Amino acid sequence: MFKELFNLVPVRILLLMGIGVFIYNHALSNWMHEILMTHGADSVKAGYMSSVPTLIGIAGVLLIPRMAVSSIRTQILSVLFIFAGVAVLLLKSSSIPIILTGLVLIGITQGSMMAILLLILMEIPQVGTRYTGSAGGMFFAAAEVGGCWDR
Repeated sequence: MFKELFNLVPVRILLLMGIGVFIYNHALSNWMHEILMTHGADSVKAGYMSSVPTLIGIAGVLLIPRMAVSSIRTQILSVLFIFAGVAVLLLKSSSIPIILTGLVLIGITQGSMMAILLLILMEIPQVGTRYTGSAGGMFFAAAEVGGCWDR
């Protein structure tokens, strides 16, 4: 069963995308405090600012996947990838309002990208309801490789 799922090209693409999303999520989550301190924030301020993506992410992960109906799911995922790239670039700024904008974008993207990738995975006809659990397990097993690469 795993071999058949892995041989599906869309599944392999989604597994690779999951690795990339986990690299993005884990690297930013684990290093955000230090990134903000390199821009002049003291430890306390960097800690508070680091919580912004989590607070925004709660709303983002609840709302965005719900809006991502099947017909526009890949377009929403593309926009989230663009937002993720812009967010990383905004973190290079020395302006606090620009950095906060980047933190908001990170919050919007982090949970939402993963949820939408899983929704797309479930919609692959060969996966269907019968193999959704197995495909989801494969997805997270592969994606965790991305979670290890930021260490």
